[in-house]
Formats: sequence, C-alpha cells, structure tokens
Amino acid sequence: FEGDVYLLDDTGQVLVEAKGLRLQRSESMEQLTATNELNELQEWLYTLQWEPWQSLISKQAMAQAGTWLIFTDSSGVGQELTDLITRQEGARKEGMRKGVVNNAPTCITVSPGYMYQAVGANRYRINPASPDDMRRLFTDALNGDTATLAGVIHLWSLDVTPVQKTSVASLEADQILGAGSALNLIQELLSVKQGPRLWLVTRGAQAVTSASSASVEVAQSPLWGLGRTCAIEHPELWGGLIDVDAQSDASTTASQLFAILAQQAREDQIAIRDGQSYVARMVRSQEWTPKALSAGNDATYLITGGLWGLGLEVAQWLARKGARHLVLLGRSTLPERTQWDSTQVGSRQAQQIAGLRQLEAAGVHVHYAPVDVANEADMTALIENLPQQGFPAIKGIVHAASVWQNARGESLVHPLVNLNLSSLQDVFRPKVAGAWLLHSLFAEKPLDFFVSFSSGASLFGSAAQGNYAAAGAFLDALAHSMRASGQPALSIDWGAISETGFGATAEGQRVHEYWESHGIGRIPPRQVLAALELLLPQQIAQVGVLRLDWQQLQQFYPQLTQLPLVSHLVDSIATPQTDEQTVQQTSSILQSFFGTGIDRAERQRRLESYLSERVAAVLRVPEEKLDREQPLTALGLDSLMAIELKNRIERELEVHISIVAFLQGPSIRQFAAQLLEQLPVTAVQSSVDAIDAIQETQKNDMPIDQQRAQQLLTQLDNLSDADVEALLGTMLQQENGEANEHNEQQEDGNGHQTSTGSAKQISKQDATQLLAQLDQLSDEDVEALLSQITQEGD
Repeated sequence: FEGDVYLLDDTGQVLVEAKGLRLQRSESMEQLTATNELNELQEWLYTLQWEPWQSLISKQAMAQAGTWLIFTDSSGVGQELTDLITRQEGARKEGMRKGVVNNAPTCITVSPGYMYQAVGANRYRINPASPDDMRRLFTDALNGDTATLAGVIHLWSLDVTPVQKTSVASLEADQILGAGSALNLIQELLSVKQGPRLWLVTRGAQAVTSASSASVEVAQSPLWGLGRTCAIEHPELWGGLIDVDAQSDASTTASQLFAILAQQAREDQIAIRDGQSYVARMVRSQEWTPKALSAGNDATYLITGGLWGLGLEVAQWLARKGARHLVLLGRSTLPERTQWDSTQVGSRQAQQIAGLRQLEAAGVHVHYAPVDVANEADMTALIENLPQQGFPAIKGIVHAASVWQNARGESLVHPLVNLNLSSLQDVFRPKVAGAWLLHSLFAEKPLDFFVSFSSGASLFGSAAQGNYAAAGAFLDALAHSMRASGQPALSIDWGAISETGFGATAEGQRVHEYWESHGIGRIPPRQVLAALELLLPQQIAQVGVLRLDWQQLQQFYPQLTQLPLVSHLVDSIATPQTDEQTVQQTSSILQSFFGTGIDRAERQRRLESYLSERVAAVLRVPEEKLDREQPLTALGLDSLMAIELKNRIERELEVHISIVAFLQGPSIRQFAAQLLEQLPVTAVQSSVDAIDAIQETQKNDMPIDQQRAQQLLTQLDNLSDADVEALLGTMLQQENGEANEHNEQQEDGNGHQTSTGSAKQISKQDATQLLAQLDQLSDEDVEALLSQITQEGD
C-alpha cells in the first residue's frame, strides 16, 4: 500500500506529515498467520473409526422379560430373532439353577404393507408411511398396556433396494420404508409413559472395514443419522444402532443380534463383520500435510447450490484457484440478462446476479441453470448440452445443494417429535437423490474430485436436525462406497457455518448463537475454504470439520458426552458426575420437595421455584423476569431449549417428560402441577429413604449383609436406575476400594501374615445385565440374585 499520512490534533492542526509512505505485509507474518490458522483448523477435524469389540457368543444369553415389538424383514432375520426370544422358558429354568434369573418374554411382529391389518395372533401389517397405522398398532397390539414393552427392534431397512439396483425412484420409496417408518415409530414411542429401548438395524450400511466399504448399502444409511439424533433428543428411549453383516444368513444374523440385545451392554453403535463385532468411536483426525491445489483452466467444475451461500463462496474460491469454466446449479430462476439492472437492490436475486457478474469479471465462463438436481431427464440434458456451449469436460463436482425451508417458506428445522415424512423428503431430494444422480451420471467419467457437503449432525447427532443428519449419513456412506471403487469422493461433515446461507438468515443466526453458547462454535466461510484447500487433495472419504468445546458440551449435552461414541474425546476433560454423585443430587432435590412437614401447596411452590431456576438458565435471563403464568413458548422457549430443559429435568428428578408437553406451551405453574402428579409422596419418600440407607452404610464403611440387602430390595419398585446402580455398587464394593489390586492379609494360627484371594464378585457387565431385569424379578428371583451377588469363592 502507498499513500500520504497526516496526524492531526483536536483542532485540526497537522502534527505529523508523511508523504509517499509505503506499507508491505511481511512474508514471515503471512507465513505465521497461515501456520496458526492451519494449526487451529487441525483441531477441528474428526473422523469415525470402528474398533474391535467382543465375542457375540453367549451360552447364557437371555432377552429381557416382557413384550418385544419386532418390525420384521422379508429375509427372515426378524422371524429367526422372534423364535430365539420366545424360546426361553426352558432356558430360564435351567438358568435359575445356575443363579441367572429371567422371565419368558413374548413377541409381537409387524411387517410392512399397503394398509393396516391384524394377520394373526401377535402379528400385524401396517403402512410404513402412515402415522395413524403406527398409532393403531400400539393401541391394538398392546391393549394400551405399554408398560410391558421390553424393547423395540426395527428391521425394515433390511428390505430396501440393494445398491446395485438403486435409482432415484427407489431411493425415494426406500426412505419411506426405512427412515420414514422409524420416525413414525419414534414419535409413537414418545407417547409411551415409560418408553422401552429402541434398536434400529441395518445391513452393510457402514464402511466398517476396507473390504466392506466397496459395497456399502447406501439406501439404508440415513437410519444412522436419524438414530444418532434420537440418542441426543431422547436418551430415555434410546437402545442403539446395529449394522449386521451383509454376508451372513438370517439364522446367524439373528443369533448375533440376540447376543447383543441379551448382553445389555452400554455400547449403542455396533457393527458386525465376519463374526467380529465393532463399536464406533469418534477420534481427532490425523494431522494432514498441506498439498498444492490448483484448478485447471481447461476443465469445467460443477457446483450444486452454486449461486447462493456456501456454494457461491466455493465458486469464487475455485475462480481464484484458476478455474475458468463453472456450471452453477440452483433452484432460483433469474430474470433475463437485460433486466438484471432492474432487480431490487439488496434482494436475493440482486445478490445472485452480483455473484455471477463478479465471476465473469474475473474471466470465468459461467453457466447458471435453475434445475432440480434430482431430476434425471433435466440433468442429463444439461450435461449433454454443455460441450455445445464451449464448456470442456467436467472434472470436479461440489455437491452443496441444501434446503432449510419448504415450498411454503416454513422452516424444516424441527425436533423429531415435530418432523413428518414431508420434512424428510424435502431435505432428502436435493441432498440424497441429487447426490445419487450425480454419482450415476459420472460413475464412468474421470474426475479430479467429488465433494459432498454433509452435516456434523450425521456424525454426532444434533437436536432438531434429524432430517439433515439422516441425509448427511447418506452422503457419508456414498463417499465411502465411491472411494472404495476408485473414485475421488469426499464427504465433509460441516459444523455450524456462519455469515452465509442458513447461517446468514435470522433463524440461522439464532440457532447458531444458541449452539455457540453451548459449545458448538461457528465456522466463517474463510476457514471453510481453508479446510477445503487442505482436505481436497487428501486420500480420505469422510472428515468432520467442527469447532467443539468439549467442556461446554459436557455441561450442556451430557447425553452426548456420555455416549461411548465420544469416549476418546472426553477422556482428557473433567470426569462427569459419578452415579453416586447423581444419586446424591437427586436425593437432595427430592428431599427439598418432600421433606417432613411440607404440605402439597408448599411442594407446588418449591417445584415452581425449581423450574423457574432451570427455565431461566436455559433462556439465559434473570429468574425474577419470568412470569410463571405465561406459557413457556411465550417466554421464548424454542425446540432446542425445550430438549435441553427436558433432558436436564429428567436427569435430576428421574421422571419421564414428554417433549410434546413443552412444545404445547404450559406455564411454569402448570408444568409444576404436572410434575407434582408424577412425584407422589410415598414413592419419592421411599426412594429418598432407600438412598439415605445406602449413603448411611457407605458413611459408616459397613458391608451390607444379606438381611440388610433384602430390606433394601423391598424398595426396588420405587428406585430409579441410578438408585439401583448405587445400591449394587455398595453391595459390590470391596474393602478400601483396593480388593482388585491387593489380596487380603490374614493371620494364621502362628501369628504370621497369609494372603488369601478376595471374595469372588459379580462383574460389572453381569451387574448391568441383572439391573435391566430387576423390575421383572419375583421374590425367588431376588433371592437368586442376592445369592449370586454375595457368593464367595466357588
């Protein structure tokens, strides 16, 4: 830079004058800035890896007692699984003699059809697209008694079109059978007071090993994005995702599923390949070495969503990298060029026209086409006509098409409870069907790159992002499949991108501000382009680019940070509350509501104060400014905040809260009254008494004998899962907490110290399995359980 510089005082008198001053950026400073930005960017990169888990063979495997609802496939896996679950009465009796307790479960099977039909005893057929059919199923099959539901298994995705026969039309139909029916199922389960665990099953939908990546069943993959969102929004009903081996027969697959369900392990994202089970783990990506990247001036680059938001940013970036031929696709229709100067200043059209002119001024040959990227006829015609317009062969594709509003201008960003099939299809068409069509049209053509813009929600799950997470999971699976077949595909799971596209809208800014205050930082376009420059030349199929503060995430989203998926990422930060600390916190809160001498009116008042404090924290407003008579929605509670508030109250009070209750907008006073009905005095006081008994025993460092344990177990019906875990933890604790590391020292008859093995203890895994069965135990079963817990030696 060169110019004249004048420094003036307050009166305007010249103090210093410098003419012809030249300023030049130091190359070392530019290098330092670039290095710092690269180091920062490396901290935002994440990849998904699959780690070997454990054997799926269990001689004593038993499913939890109760009713299992199984959405069966046509390949026989569901029927085989049904037979395994219901064939347990004889095994139960044999197990009792070995100290393993269980009751025989029953199964209700559901298959897809065109209309609702009861086809036999405990056998139903429903329309996958019909929420009414799903609702009727729960009414008829369970007779309104959902408390007996032990688990729900969704296998319908196993029947979608295999990848070799996939088309745009089949994808649209398959999403109704897969993600669409699963969404209806989740919404119905949310109406159940004590929801059972939901398991979603796919076959060959994940790129687990290099051998399995070449034939990923991409049409099944959206279920994984939807499931991960369910884990975040509704941890109370979440069981997990299982991707079975496409090479296994129905009997083997059913046995493996049965073993996983019977183990009742904490893992919730599991895959099976060649008899080996794997679990999903998110890790920080390796540090990538920057490579030179340039765009050819003799090639054409196609960008979907290319005239708005991030797509236009990428087009301008490619022009700066040397691209001279760009084809931009979008949904907007622009006026004739002769009318460009007449467009309203500041309008979306005016900004799009300005973007085109800027590219043309840089010497780029640009063709813009308002075309549906999922319309095969239109896309084929467009590509075939490009050479006639002077465009060389297409060498690179950036699939950035997205939509966040429907045709009526309504937002498509909703929690699962408010999503519908139309909301899924609106998001799926440009992303899922569009990506598949582009892949099909260029499968036999040499490309330098094929980049899909996916979402970080597909990796981690995200509240109110279920449709985007599902669509992104498809893009991720497609990239793995393409890369395995030799095509240079890359799916980037972006975090919250600011300043452009959705991030530049009023709704986007509100959502992103909320996320940023909860640990999900925004990424400006400049750093998006830096990430593209780093990642595009690398040999990788999928990478997440997200600015995440794990300390904040642990505070606001414990349902995420407690998932096994992120265990490698949270090891280095503060340990979350232990079960005992959680129990103590719950006990303290409940005692404040139900202490001695507190009448119902005072409980109501204290519950209102408790809720006011929690609502104020979520809304980030002073508590005294809240009107307890106003609906929560009128106070500013949106769907994201409602999910956060729901999960926090459920953790602290050990109650089940329907998200619908929040979104219907009760006042704080009304909601306190509803909660009061869920916390009857006798049940809460029994729970508090049991917790106090556990804590008193721990304080006095006294072991629990069998008589005392039996007294405590009489209160099990009133205990939460966390309370029961604390009880078992006490029963299983070993002297000074070191019995696993040291042998007991005892004196023999001569006064010498001798070493003896510590008493045989039940394993944590066995305890976890038994805990899941406690509600189903008879008195005899309780005795067997106590016997197993307290046994010593052989």
